[in-house]
Amino acid sequence: MEKIGLFFGSFNPVHKGHINIAKYVLSDQKLNKVLFILSPLNPFKIGSKNSLLDVDHRYEILKLATKKYKKMIPSDIEFGMKKPNYTFDTIAKLENIYPKKNFYLIMGSDNFKYFNKWKNYEKILEKYKLLVYPRSGEKNSFLIKYNSVTLLRGSFFNISSDKIRRKIKSGDSLEKYISKDTITYIKNNNLYI
Repeated sequence: MEKIGLFFGSFNPVHKGHINIAKYVLSDQKLNKVLFILSPLNPFKIGSKNSLLDVDHRYEILKLATKKYKKMIPSDIEFGMKKPNYTFDTIAKLENIYPKKNFYLIMGSDNFKYFNKWKNYEKILEKYKLLVYPRSGEKNSFLIKYNSVTLLRGSFFNISSDKIRRKIKSGDSLEKYISKDTITYIKNNNLYI
């Protein structure tokens, strides 16, 4: 049965760290593809809406960043859904599009720490696999006891979208963090300044 990774995020902007995580899980977990599911409005980031770039720009950046990876698919499935977007509702919709597939949720340990606050989190843990990658300074959650949770052991590119936004504002070099096409798009559209 086909194995599909679901990488949810605001991707504000998507960066090489996200891409490297997708590469890792495709190889390590033998996934067939990873869907980058762009969340127009994360329920836990409602207060930070002002720093959230317009969803159409974030989606264009996501398409540019993933275009050379055939197993990485940008998804706008949440665009037409009720805001804020809840992972449980999105997966229910995805099950109609991808019947009889195994879904693997990809998330950082910083998000996993609050997973027990997610809508229907216990149902998610019962039904799907969670692949948790380490973020610096984060401890393992009590939810690690679930058989459906796998802590990824690779070495990951430790950069945050927040740090990249600060680098854009200060005019720092970005090539280490985001793709050239993405840099061009951001500069041409005067984004994050």
